[in-house]
Amino acid sequence: MKRMFIIGLAAVLLVCMTASCEVDGGTNGGSNIPTEVEVTPLSSTAISIRWKGIANAEGYTIYRVSDSGEEVKIPLEGYESDYTDTNLLPATYYSYRISATKGGTEGPRTQAIRKTTLKIGQMVPDTVTGVTAVPGDDGITITWDPQSGVTIYTLERRADENDEWTPLPEVSGSTTKYLDPNRPAGTYYYRVAASNSYGPGPWSAPCEVTVKPTSSDPDSNPNPDPGPDTPPGALAAPVGLSVTAQTQNSISLSWQVVSGAEGYRVSRSGSSDPKTTTSTSYTDTGLTPNTTYYYQVTAYNGQNESSPAATSGTTTTVSGDGTIPLPPAKPAGLVVSSAGSGSVSLSWNGVANANSYEVDRANSKDGTAAKIGTVTGTSYTDSTVGAGALYYYSVRAVNSSGSSPSSDKAFACAASHYSLPTYSSSNLMSLSGGAKHYYRLAVTAGQGVTITWENGSSQDADYYVRCSAWQNDGTQIFNNDR
Repeated sequence: MKRMFIIGLAAVLLVCMTASCEVDGGTNGGSNIPTEVEVTPLSSTAISIRWKGIANAEGYTIYRVSDSGEEVKIPLEGYESDYTDTNLLPATYYSYRISATKGGTEGPRTQAIRKTTLKIGQMVPDTVTGVTAVPGDDGITITWDPQSGVTIYTLERRADENDEWTPLPEVSGSTTKYLDPNRPAGTYYYRVAASNSYGPGPWSAPCEVTVKPTSSDPDSNPNPDPGPDTPPGALAAPVGLSVTAQTQNSISLSWQVVSGAEGYRVSRSGSSDPKTTTSTSYTDTGLTPNTTYYYQVTAYNGQNESSPAATSGTTTTVSGDGTIPLPPAKPAGLVVSSAGSGSVSLSWNGVANANSYEVDRANSKDGTAAKIGTVTGTSYTDSTVGAGALYYYSVRAVNSSGSSPSSDKAFACAASHYSLPTYSSSNLMSLSGGAKHYYRLAVTAGQGVTITWENGSSQDADYYVRCSAWQNDGTQIFNNDR
């Protein structure tokens, strides 16, 4: 007796493939369709949906489709741009589309975005709050409220509400501040998201900041007019505050002279004892190595004192002679160069100013990674793997200032999958009970694959066939038992 089933997927019994199981959010165009749709899994039972609203919209409708094909229509009256879908099933894929209603007519739906809920007990960080942006001489400083359990913060910027968001460098989860340097005059918008080992949380509400134009030549007007709204006798705030030198235990500052000032008051973060000087420079001594300090300078005369300098000077003292380097950037290009029974070899692109690289390994895509090795080059071979084991690798660049964010993960199977024979219609395999066999199958995304089998000479014997498929990143996109 011969039995047959059809698998309508990109591949079957495949370890290395290129099919994708997720569609990025987008729009179909038009003035009555929501844009900037973002779908974020929050926990095992909740998914956040956000979008950019439509002017004069009377309401929105969210369409949710599960993998079973069931469509649920969620009408939203009065909602402007966000909704949290709850009471979902754990580790289950859901697709979402949104439409807007204007003048009693429902517009077209957005493209579908497919996401999966987390596993039971998993939860991403909450929405970041308290995001502020302050312009200064050296750039725009963005700060936010801290959250516990965060591994990295991700920031994005745009210069217009209709522009695409531009990613900025990730920062450590122990940091709640980022300097976006040397921004020209104009208005900017920033947003922040927190991530943990389970994934990123929702984006914060955008924070708007405006950088005012300044003279292209800072010496052309060293004594700016305080302005018509400044009371008689008031002093202008010092401009041009900068760090001129730094050593292991000191930081030197300078600024431009303020007309009418008798002296200047220098304040440092963490100190309640500001220092005064009649000069336009000051050296702060007795500092702790490898520590960041923030400064403000005001001008004074008699009973008058100016507002602080336009920005606080910031720097980090060095731990020895020379200038402290910036932390390395996130490594890119991590790939599995080879994999076999008992070993996995990795390679990646080098990072400027990195002294070494730390290789991390996890047992699952969202699992906790542990360091397994440190190298100075851009390759590493993991020889401590069990035959047939599945692993997820990432790399961090390291120098004296710390380590970078982890690279994107690379998936590997420590078996002979990378040298599997290519399946063809001429292959015929006879397997005994409980046996397994793997093939590499070259297919195109969306291609259907038919597998047939029979029970040998014992036509009435019970049979049990298990088929699975994986992507390059280790995501299992198909598993079926027959």
